Amino acid sequence: MIKDDQAAQLLKSTFAHTDRLASLGTLAASMAHEVKNALVSVRTFIDLLLEKDPGAELGQLVRRELDRIQCLVTNTLKFAGPAIPSEPWSPCTLPLTMP
Repeated sequence: MIKDDQAAQLLKSTFAHTDRLASLGTLAASMAHEVKNALVSVRTFIDLLLEKDPGAELGQLVRRELDRIQCLVTNTLKFAGPAIPSEPWSPCTLPLTMP
């Protein structure tokens, strides 16, 4: 009886931990998406600035740093997104009745 309670408690704890991790992934994806939206505005402004003055050193620096942030945000979105299986699913045969 005690082992059954311990196993149930472990299973409950594992499910709670998995649920927290899933919530953290959702939060990370939401935050990354919002940061990405803000980056579009800033990048558009910098691009317009550089059209007027292509030699603007500060503009070039800001653009490079925005590219770095964009890379981090994209990687966060990829990590937080749904997992893609490494191998394609293969068909399997299941018995019609359980033994």
